[in-house]
Amino acid sequence: MEGLVLADVIKIAAGSGVVAALINSGIGWLKEGRQKKAQLLFEAQIDAIHLISKMDALAVECANNYWTFHDAWGQARGSLQQGDVPGCNKPVLLVEPISISKIDRAIACQIAWLENDIRLGNDEIRSRWEAYLDTDDAVEADADLVGYFGYQALLIARALRAKYSLNYQGAKWGMPRIESQLLECSERAKKFFKEDD
Repeated sequence: MEGLVLADVIKIAAGSGVVAALINSGIGWLKEGRQKKAQLLFEAQIDAIHLISKMDALAVECANNYWTFHDAWGQARGSLQQGDVPGCNKPVLLVEPISISKIDRAIACQIAWLENDIRLGNDEIRSRWEAYLDTDDAVEADADLVGYFGYQALLIARALRAKYSLNYQGAKWGMPRIESQLLECSERAKKFFKEDD
């Protein structure tokens, strides 16, 4: 009888130890998962901060290139030969694949494909120019494409800010003017490409 009671006590002790071990293991697993998720979010936020900075800088460069080009084009219009027509400088977007690997996948796709969209647009303008556009139309479409590039960069920066709750509280010198100019360019570029689709 005494052996039976001792066996029951051992079974209860063993059972509770196993249950306790399982509970502790489960809690540890949940804690590690939560910590890992928090770490990944933190890393994505840091990458987003750097990408927002690049996208804003790209937008400003596109707007400045657009305005510089239009000043020069306004002075040179009519006096240039077809081969001498300057183009609106398209900034280069340098984003390493590692810097978009931790952010939201849909936004990462927008960043990765942006340069290609601009190249395709540029090729389309050139092919239309060779076929039937006059110089003024082609040059305007090319400059609007630069503005489109800048506006898309602003939209990506806005999406990153929203996704990762990153609000900029500093001065936004000139940004409303830049955004409105780039939006106008973007709308004209979309209309240009839609007209001949």
